[in-house]
Amino acid sequence: MGKFEDKIINTIDKSLGMNAIRQKTFDWLKNDHTIIENLDTKELLDKIFICLNGDKEGLREKRKTNLKIDAFYSDINIVIEIDEVQHFTRYRYDTLKLIKEYENINIGYDIEKYLEYCNTYFNKAMKKGQSGYRLKKKEFPQEYGRCMQRAYLDSIRDVIIPQYLNKPVVRFSKFELLEYNSEEELQKYIKSRLLKYL
Repeated sequence: MGKFEDKIINTIDKSLGMNAIRQKTFDWLKNDHTIIENLDTKELLDKIFICLNGDKEGLREKRKTNLKIDAFYSDINIVIEIDEVQHFTRYRYDTLKLIKEYENINIGYDIEKYLEYCNTYFNKAMKKGQSGYRLKKKEFPQEYGRCMQRAYLDSIRDVIIPQYLNKPVVRFSKFELLEYNSEEELQKYIKSRLLKYL
């Protein structure tokens, strides 16, 4: 967990008056969409995986693990994800376009704004961080495989979590959060975003 993410989750804790479970996992949230039983969901994630040029054999061979989420508020059944610049790649843009086409998915963020962020910051996102962010991965064995993997796993979270918790993943981008100059303003904004899910 990075310093910015940690700071924002502390602020959300104060806004809600409760403490998040950080890096929470669920047995039903895996790093492989092919084990999903819901056919509509599986079809969408198949399209996303193909769009990202995923390697099916590599995915089959990959060790299955539970995905971590940034913050879970168990009393109100809300999952929070904090998205910094590395999440806004051209690969994420492509997956968001596909997710947008499926009207039955409950989305907890402004998908149009996220598409805009991807368009604006994708060059910076692709260069963000250490070289490991751009490594090939077993299921994405190309240059920038880790960027593709991140877009894929973010999509799994977006699509699967609402089916089990009956609430969407609420995503906060670093760009929107930096618009607020004081802790008080930031807390008010966060609470306004979360009120509809309480």
